[in-house]
Amino acid sequence: MKAFRTFLAIAILLSFVLTPVLAFDGLLERIDQASTDERYDELRTLLDDAGRRASNGRERAEVYWRRARLQLVLVDRDRAAGSTPDRELVQRLEQGEAYAQQAIDADSSLAEGHFWMAANMGRRGQVRGVLNSLFMASDVRDYAQAAISRDETLAEAYHLLGILYRELPGGIISFGDDQRAVSLGRRAVDLNRDAYERGDAEDIFYQYQIELAQSLWERNWNQRRRSRAHAGLQSDFRAASTALDRAFTYEGALNIATGTDRDEAISMIDGVIHALERLGSLSQAQRDHLAEARGLREDWN
Repeated sequence: MKAFRTFLAIAILLSFVLTPVLAFDGLLERIDQASTDERYDELRTLLDDAGRRASNGRERAEVYWRRARLQLVLVDRDRAAGSTPDRELVQRLEQGEAYAQQAIDADSSLAEGHFWMAANMGRRGQVRGVLNSLFMASDVRDYAQAAISRDETLAEAYHLLGILYRELPGGIISFGDDQRAVSLGRRAVDLNRDAYERGDAEDIFYQYQIELAQSLWERNWNQRRRSRAHAGLQSDFRAASTALDRAFTYEGALNIATGTDRDEAISMIDGVIHALERLGSLSQAQRDHLAEARGLREDWN
């Protein structure tokens, strides 16, 4: 009987300790679902509630990186509409970076704070123009790499790096590299697919495939060069010792389809268009992805 009373006391104590934690985690799940469903007014209210409830560094970091994410999503929406001055967009992105920095300060071990710093900073460089993009590129890269060092399954970090390596010039000007762009893009696509198949992601994020297709189109290797390079990449992948090095050579871990880079790019875009057209009811993001894929397919004819 004494043992039972001891067990009961411990159980009651744990219930008081765990209930706030579980309630906060449930609130974060509601925030993420509102983000997925594009219910932005509700999302702001939920973030304010979570900010008031956060009781330690980890919880504050979880709230701040989600604020940084929302900041970028809303900037992208308004930028696409074309009615917001660039100066205002830049100011809002700087606020997104401030939220990301608060997340890093609250708990630097979380990958997401570093990633959303990179994402907001990268978009600010794009809004301000080519020279600013070049000037900020190494910082964007470093934050994205910091995210990967903390979570090597963070698909969006590889996705961002892939775009960065594709869009930047190489050589003595900057660190652009078409081969790395393709490998990084392949890693993002596969991680997203794996998460979806495990049930950890609600949808396939088709933007990853669209960007990978563009990286393949830009690299533009013929079949012979693809085959020859693949053998070297296989060796490099086996020798890689870090998550980032494995990502740079990730193409060497895969079976590559026959044909050229552009053959694969067209096939990938056709697959995206077919998959999205079959869904019927699309979110705004999915409608944007479908429009972008159709535009690329028309340009590549």
